Amino acid sequence: MQKGSHKHTKDGDNDYALTALPEEFDLAKWHHVQISAFADSGKFNVTLIIDGIQIFKYTDTNPLTYGGIGFGGIDTTNYIDNVEIVTNPQYAVYDSKLGLGNVEFAGSFNPDYPSYNATITDPTKDVTIIPPQPVIEGTSFKYSLNDADITDLFADANSITPATIPASSFVNGDNKFIITQCTAAGNRDYMVTIKKPYTVDHIDIATETFNTTVGKAPVLPASTTLYFTDGTQQDNVPIVWSKIGPSLMMTPGTFEVNGTVSGYNIPVTAKVNVDGVISIDKLPPIVTGIGVAPILANSINVNYKFGGVKAMPITFDTVDPSLYAQQGTFMAVGHIDGYDGVITQLVTVGYVPEPTPEPPSEPDTNPSLTRLSGSNRVDTAIEIAKASHKGKVSNVILATANDYADALAGSVLAYKLNAPILLVGSSAADQDKVLSYMKENMDLAGTVYILGGIRAISTAVEEKITIGGFKNIKRLGGSDRYETSLKIAEQLDTKIGTPVVLVSGESYPDALSISSEAALMQYPILLTQKNGISDAIKSKIAEFKPIKVYIIGLQGAVSTAVEEQAVQITGLAKENIVRIGGSDRYETSLAVAKYFGISEQKVCIATGKNYPDALAGSVYAANNDAPIILVDEKLSDNITNYLKTRKVSEATIFGGESVVSKDLEDNLLRLLTK
Repeated sequence: MQKGSHKHTKDGDNDYALTALPEEFDLAKWHHVQISAFADSGKFNVTLIIDGIQIFKYTDTNPLTYGGIGFGGIDTTNYIDNVEIVTNPQYAVYDSKLGLGNVEFAGSFNPDYPSYNATITDPTKDVTIIPPQPVIEGTSFKYSLNDADITDLFADANSITPATIPASSFVNGDNKFIITQCTAAGNRDYMVTIKKPYTVDHIDIATETFNTTVGKAPVLPASTTLYFTDGTQQDNVPIVWSKIGPSLMMTPGTFEVNGTVSGYNIPVTAKVNVDGVISIDKLPPIVTGIGVAPILANSINVNYKFGGVKAMPITFDTVDPSLYAQQGTFMAVGHIDGYDGVITQLVTVGYVPEPTPEPPSEPDTNPSLTRLSGSNRVDTAIEIAKASHKGKVSNVILATANDYADALAGSVLAYKLNAPILLVGSSAADQDKVLSYMKENMDLAGTVYILGGIRAISTAVEEKITIGGFKNIKRLGGSDRYETSLKIAEQLDTKIGTPVVLVSGESYPDALSISSEAALMQYPILLTQKNGISDAIKSKIAEFKPIKVYIIGLQGAVSTAVEEQAVQITGLAKENIVRIGGSDRYETSLAVAKYFGISEQKVCIATGKNYPDALAGSVYAANNDAPIILVDEKLSDNITNYLKTRKVSEATIFGGESVVSKDLEDNLLRLLTK
């Protein structure tokens, strides 16, 4: 509505401003209109009221020079005329593309339409906007992007100066940009859906394995992180999983769940392992006297689908004394956690003749010496893998053949996964050897774990593995060797209270010396610098709450400052910070073997002058309950005495005669025969 389009005076016509009616004003209906004109203190006032609502009030600041006030020229030279009702007035002037720069705008702007589409031309550059210009006095503007107010990006909401919306403010895909036109008649939104082009490089979860137990639904991730080719990422993107049928969780086995990354239509797959009891050992019968409560078994070996064999505690039902009050037999009934069936043990009450004891068997004194080697370190690792893992494997661990840094902590994970450690060389021929082993000996549905970043094992090797049919690839790599050891430890599902092992990350021998023992006992191996533990490693140790910390190597490798930090982190007494070391790398490996004493009859031998053979052999040693002893060109006196006193009858040498000589082999064989 235009107010007072003309004010007639004796001198001429003067235009007033413009105002607007409420948007709900209906021209098709009758309305009560009041136009009042009156003089107040010598000034001329005009008020327009519609349906009891004051639309405007105008006061002329010039003093009246004529007589009364009226309308239609009655007794006055001042009167109001030309009052006009205007529908959908133009409040502002808009650019045909809404003033947006660095976007492709679909169509042209029309103030009658509220929504539009556009696409950012160059996602790396900012988007600019020239604000619309108000026509009706009192019109202003607000701006928002994805529901966040960005009006403050404009020097003045009504400024003609172009504003800049940073490229980083836009998310990949659709963005909701709204210009709100604010007037006395109300607000009006114009929304532009601005699409930011993107290409997804990879996501955190493409195919992952999740574990559950019989009868329990797996806990699948509710969201993931998308990584884009421009180097940006989007966190907490929801995943919509398909419904899991209850029957899939009723028996031990494996099934897959498909899902979609919401808003991106990217498929994801979760492999679910349902662990459960496959078989249970039979408890041997026992004998008790009349009136004597039987001493029942306190544990039993249970074979799980994925958890292997575990000694599980048994809780027996209370035995009624009347059952052993007289001669006879009865069955004691017990239970174990996670198993719906019952465990039974036959009890005989009364006298049963003691069986004639068999003479103790003599230990096997026939010597066994094996050398596992190939033409180079890659081939040696493959030979060790073949000897250690018979039949198909579900997992393999790949480490670079050219550096030890990222793989030092890998033995514990390899043993947990029942996976060989294979070394990847830089030549195509060496890489093809590893791939051939995998094709012949690994389940295609299994997981390939890569230790280290792309400088350790390149993306080209990863592509070869994918082309070879292995789709489940998991890279465990950090910004340095210390962070990589942390990422490996995070894969172990370490229980609170488990001891941890600290070794120098600046050299390899001490980590190799403990690799077999740590793997067997599933103690995480964490790397430390000589004079201090990194903050990330400190946090992980605090999380584990270990009851003991083993430091491998003397102060020349890991200083006393690290011991003191371990005490501070864990709150343990100093006697629970155990340092195991010797005068050199060979004596340290011997000290570790003596301390843990995991085998009296078996030993594995590797050169201490290089790392590859002992690294690949660590899982073999753990699988055979044997320590790894590092040797120089010949067996030291201390190692010789150790082999004699332990009466070792089985030995395995890792590597060819160029690293562990034939003379040393012959000497070792003579020690085994005595």
